[in-house]
Amino acid sequence: MLQIDKEREGEQIDRSLLKNVLDIFVEIGMGEMGLYETDFEAHMLEDTADYYKSKATIWIESDSCPDYMLKVMCLDEYQPIYIYIKFCPLFDFS
Repeated sequence: MLQIDKEREGEQIDRSLLKNVLDIFVEIGMGEMGLYETDFEAHMLEDTADYYKSKATIWIESDSCPDYMLKVMCLDEYQPIYIYIKFCPLFDFS
């Protein structure tokens, strides 16, 4: 999670290393997604929600409405979370 948090803050991370770690979750589960979903994905999604709730609170308190809206719209363009989700009905990651 620390690597994902670093990336959210604009730092460069080794995405291939993180992908390999996530692949290990699937391998340990013998191809099943249960271990990945419970031990990584659930925590990552919760961490993501907490991160953006915190950011939104800071932005609302410190930015004008147009600046806040611009930041929120930019989030739609930059969604690294999709890189770390192994299954999403919106995207085919195979």
